[in-house]
Amino acid sequence: MPAFRPFRGILPKPHFAQEAVLANNQQWNEQLSSIVPGENPHAFQHVLAAADPALSEKESAAACERSALLFQEFLQKGIYAVDEQPAYYLYFTRYKGIEQTGIIGLCNAQDLIDKKIKKHEHTRNDRVEQLYTFLKKTNLFSTPVFLTYHPIRSVEELIHQVKKEPPVFHVHSDVATDHTIWRIHKAADMALIAHTFGSLPAFYIADGHHRAAISERYAADHPQAGADMLSILIASNNLTIFPFYRRILNDHGPVSIWELLDRLKQHYTLRPCSIDQMYYQYLPAQQFILSTAEAHWQLIPKNPHLRGDVLADLDVSILQNEIIGPHLGITDPKADPRIEFGPMSLSLVAFKALLLKPETAMIFICRAPLAEVIFKVADEDKIMPPKSTSFEPKILSGLVLSHTQL
Repeated sequence: MPAFRPFRGILPKPHFAQEAVLANNQQWNEQLSSIVPGENPHAFQHVLAAADPALSEKESAAACERSALLFQEFLQKGIYAVDEQPAYYLYFTRYKGIEQTGIIGLCNAQDLIDKKIKKHEHTRNDRVEQLYTFLKKTNLFSTPVFLTYHPIRSVEELIHQVKKEPPVFHVHSDVATDHTIWRIHKAADMALIAHTFGSLPAFYIADGHHRAAISERYAADHPQAGADMLSILIASNNLTIFPFYRRILNDHGPVSIWELLDRLKQHYTLRPCSIDQMYYQYLPAQQFILSTAEAHWQLIPKNPHLRGDVLADLDVSILQNEIIGPHLGITDPKADPRIEFGPMSLSLVAFKALLLKPETAMIFICRAPLAEVIFKVADEDKIMPPKSTSFEPKILSGLVLSHTQL
């Protein structure tokens, strides 16, 4: 059974919480109740800058040293503080009408090794190495790993009760996103959480496979001390899963759209459609949208059928294996420069602007896998194709932190 326990969290003090979540070039004006331009010296993004994937190995190491010193300064100035007693933390976020609630605590990294916490994605070694350097230099887990589980009634009832209590703080990270934190510190509530989650057979990683990998690496390097993984548990019925679009670029000579349409007619009915109507629609299984700057088509299979394997039956797999690979010659989507990916949390206006870019040949849209499918993939110890899922809203870095030496 996976462990999930309370801990002494590091949180921004309520007076500084709003500033801590804003980007470096923004400040929160209390009188105007709005974000205004300006340098924000208290932004946690200053600390997190060392985890920027664009940094070279040498730049990253130096930046991590600065981050460690800066965070110690944040503690000394009272911008952040360490809780005196262990607790769980309830996190609520609202993003453009999408709401998500989860409980933050510590999991045991050994449970990753023992497959009590199950994965469904590969990780990049270079990114894991960079994040691990950040952890070693700062001792901070700055963003919880996003775990999910089948809904539990007693936990839902507890969350409902905790939300009636005054929060530790409520902040805005941008115009459309709210974040609220409550501290769960009553002995009975903490016992219910620990016992209930401790009785589950497994947790499933929804988002944060690289963060999980550095915890696993830390556990392997510190076998005597063990290793904890900052985690947030969100019930599967509270997940909002977006697919990724597949953008095909025309500056590397792909097949023309008209030739592709002729090829697809053998297996698909090509129905012209309005992207304004279809963009936010839930696509049926095995159907896709193919868009260009001039026109849009709904691809409806003439002979829909199951392939007999959980991975082969994923819509992203069908799109890659039966359309993009054989008809466009893009057989390695992780490395081929002719394809790019982006989450479908993109607005319709931004999507249309992307279509109009001169380098865009076409864009494919498919549906996201259901949570139950993600569970099944992980249970079978399989790995999804790259860019299969995007979870929104994202967990905000810097609201609740854990320290490897506490």
